[in-house]
Amino acid sequence: MKIYDCPRCNQQSLVPTGGFLSCHQCNYAITALALAMDQRLQNHPLPSHAS
Repeated sequence: MKIYDCPRCNQQSLVPTGGFLSCHQCNYAITALALAMDQRLQNHPLPSHAS
């Protein structure tokens, strides 16, 4: 089972629990799709459109 870093508490405690990944340290829950999108945006931020 793969364990991920929790985006809320930064502990390596985010584990799959069916439809969600759940952190047992801070009680955070997120879907796998939302976590993947969040990680992608952190690694490749969207360009800003400053005027």
